[in-house]
Amino acid sequence: MFLSAPRWETLGPEERHVARLHAVALVTGPGIVFSHRSAAALWALPFVGEWPERAEVAAPHATGGRSRRHVAVRAYGMPERCESIDGLPVATLARTVVDVARVVPFPAAVAVADRALASKTGVASDPACARVDRADLDRELAAQCGSRGRARAADVVRFADGRAGSPGESISRAGMHALGMPVPELQREFHDRHGLIGVVDFWWPEAGVVGEFDGRVKYEREDLRGGRTPGEVVVAEKRREDRLRALGLRVVRWDWRTATSLPLLEAALAGAGVRAPRRPIPAFLT
Repeated sequence: MFLSAPRWETLGPEERHVARLHAVALVTGPGIVFSHRSAAALWALPFVGEWPERAEVAAPHATGGRSRRHVAVRAYGMPERCESIDGLPVATLARTVVDVARVVPFPAAVAVADRALASKTGVASDPACARVDRADLDRELAAQCGSRGRARAADVVRFADGRAGSPGESISRAGMHALGMPVPELQREFHDRHGLIGVVDFWWPEAGVVGEFDGRVKYEREDLRGGRTPGEVVVAEKRREDRLRALGLRVVRWDWRTATSLPLLEAALAGAGVRAPRRPIPAFLT
């Protein structure tokens, strides 16, 4: 697979990684199965962090195989079955979620699992429309009893929630968990006398607090703006927030910088009246 330098420069990090996978498949031949973060890229799952420079492929537990310049061998066992995406052999979606959860930090793994659990519609052959349910993930975990990192993966599967609306919300929720914050309701709908106000990301009924992750994507992507300019989106968000406050609710918003910093997230939530009733969980889950 050849890409010109100008074309390569137009690709995002995930697209570059997928391009590397196609190149690796061409020179490696049959028998390779893409796994872990490489499989996540093919399944169009979000990864919060840097995509690996090398393709990640599955290998048997014991024999493993040796990593090479462009290939990182992950000796977590060969998948019992695999799928094909764009002609590339890849671990199943459930196996991919569990594999990723075994090797990446808890927040990033939660973002992957949340997206996989989210209901999607569209063409079944489109990887971006594929989904799993919790039973699929539980079966995958059971099949890998005793495998390295299985306990980490089980923590992610238990915590994952397909109602999370974006990777930023998933990362925020993982941070709240690490801080020992009260568990919020997700995607709560609010109305006033004029009708539907909207669906909020987080809702703490005991505190009367609404939480919103405010990523830049809603202002930058045309498909999410609904034909509006970024300025019009800002005005609409302000009016929506005013209507929520008119109900007597407190509204706290945060961005990626706060979502990825436990001290900043704790300060933002505490300032709105959401405080931890319990001790934070161990640091290895953060």
